[in-house]
Amino acid sequence: MAKSVNFKISSEGDCERVSKVFIEWLRIKSPELKKEQHVEAPSAIWAQLFSEIYADEIANNNLTDEAENNIIQINFYVDSISNKPDLSKLSNEELMELLEEFLEDFDEEEDNE
Repeated sequence: MAKSVNFKISSEGDCERVSKVFIEWLRIKSPELKKEQHVEAPSAIWAQLFSEIYADEIANNNLTDEAENNIIQINFYVDSISNKPDLSKLSNEELMELLEEFLEDFDEEEDNE
């Protein structure tokens, strides 16, 4: 890895914490917004989850305009490209969240048919 890693995520809590850092940067117009951020994750699914959580945080904090004016360049370094998480390593809460997300997606697909 050529660049040093700014953040590491491997749980939903990590995603939420890093999102809150970015949200605070948006609020205070931090110079960090202009820098590339390097995030290490065990698999691509965590990068995707982070993106969803960050997008929700932007909306919940009414920072859409600020986020659009300050796009943060995030480079993800993932150990595995597979979007299939190792379910044996997830907590019961994380398993329930994945199941709920699957069921929501499944219901949406059925509604669209």
